[in-house]
Amino acid sequence: GGTAIAAKPNTAAEALSLGDEGELITVSGLRVVAIGGGTSGGFNVTTVSATNDTLIIRVNGPATGLTRTSFTVDERYNFTGILTRFNAQPQLKPRFPSDVQQIVATPVARIIINEFIANPNAVFDSRGEYIELHNWGTAPANIQNWTIEDAAANKDTINVSLIVPAGGYVLLAINDTTSVNGLQVDWAWERFSLNNTGTPADRIVLKDASGATVDSVSYAAGQAQAGVAVGVRDPSAENADATGSNWVAQTSTYGPGATPDRGTPPAQNDGYITPTQPTPLVRGGGSLAPLTKKQ
Repeated sequence: GGTAIAAKPNTAAEALSLGDEGELITVSGLRVVAIGGGTSGGFNVTTVSATNDTLIIRVNGPATGLTRTSFTVDERYNFTGILTRFNAQPQLKPRFPSDVQQIVATPVARIIINEFIANPNAVFDSRGEYIELHNWGTAPANIQNWTIEDAAANKDTINVSLIVPAGGYVLLAINDTTSVNGLQVDWAWERFSLNNTGTPADRIVLKDASGATVDSVSYAAGQAQAGVAVGVRDPSAENADATGSNWVAQTSTYGPGATPDRGTPPAQNDGYITPTQPTPLVRGGGSLAPLTKKQ
């Protein structure tokens, strides 16, 4: 019998240093940039890491069960194999099909309530309130027949086709006349307004066409300062309470008047932090056949 030897995690830079030469290592998140030729059935796969380190994957012929069709240019993979060198160049040699795991990032939309102004100052509330939605996901979404409502369950249904692009924004507002409020509005609601006082002052709820809550945000009077919108910093972090640290008063100006209101509709918020996308699925070639060490 024998004991399975676990692969040692390496970054591409660590692999290139050959500190673990001769050992079984794993390097994750490498993007294939070229699939080359070779001799005796062997071939090289050129990969690059997120930090632009280039690592050669050496496939040593049919015995590995891997062929050139096992790889796709521009796709990302996790590679396990023996770290070696050839002519002083580091190479990672996978042993089996299961040593090559393709990272599968399925496109998905992720819609949040990203910014709002409850108490515009440059125009009346009935003309200037807005709610901005942001899709921080990787696929577009049509939010037709979704609803937006307040704490009292006063709600409006988005009755038109309205696409929120991946990484994009749509602007909902109480009034869609640009000459009045300086906003480029995608859809206007009619049946509610955003309160400026109370604890909480109000709640904004976004539901999909089935009635399931997609996102909701509560806020207090402190988030209804005259003429100041509040916006999410990190779209992937918790945003249910606008009094929390993931919400920040906006400083950019927009709209009409000698003293315009502050907000970023519909664009990236002031104080923005790049969101963390969920870990993608990994698709591999079956169970890992272990390297064994005799006792």
